[in-house]
Amino acid sequence: MLVVTTNDLPGYRIIEVRGLVVGTTPRPRNKFMEGVRPLRVDRPRTGEQYLSLGRNEAVERMVDHARERGANAVLNVRFDHRSVSEQWVELCAYGTCVVAEPLPVSPRRARARARWSVRSPRPLPGGGGTGTGELSAVPAGGEGGGSAVPERR
Repeated sequence: MLVVTTNDLPGYRIIEVRGLVVGTTPRPRNKFMEGVRPLRVDRPRTGEQYLSLGRNEAVERMVDHARERGANAVLNVRFDHRSVSEQWVELCAYGTCVVAEPLPVSPRRARARARWSVRSPRPLPGGGGTGTGELSAVPAGGEGGGSAVPERR
């Protein structure tokens, strides 16, 4: 499932918009109310992890809702929160679920991608193999027909 904060998906075509999806999770304002937690103060990032867990849970619930609606991507994802009471906060993730398919790659674009993604080894001047430090694909005996590994006699 693709989950993005942008309004579109580069390289994909939107087939169908399935609508709004929402994932919410309640969290206590005081992280120690949620369960037994260590009271150590030498771990200052505990609060950040606590907030991150809440956001991740809200996104997971939103993705589950999108799957139920038959979508394979969620666009324009946003987060929100609201106070439910003095002790509780609701974290919310929402977005637009869509059915998207990859765009076909034209032969010209495929050649351009291949050219920039994989470097072909260039021969060294004088025909001394390749300049990449890789083994040559040509057998030791010449153009072809022989084995690059010498035979044992």
